[in-house]
Amino acid sequence: MFVKELHEAGITSEHAYTATFASIGLSAVSWLVSVKAERRRQPAAGPASRSAPRCA
Repeated sequence: MFVKELHEAGITSEHAYTATFASIGLSAVSWLVSVKAERRRQPAAGPASRSAPRCA
C-alpha cells in the first residue's frame, strides 16, 4: 500500500536508509544543542550551595 506508492513514486531503499540516518543525525544534533543551551541557562553554583544545609 504505502510502500508500493513510494516505490511507484521512484523512492528506493537507498533513499529510505539515507533519510533514516539523516533523521537520527538531526535528532542527535538537536539534543546536543538543547543540552548545551540548558547548561548555559543554569546559574553557577557557589560554595554555599555545595555544602550541607545548616539547621537553624
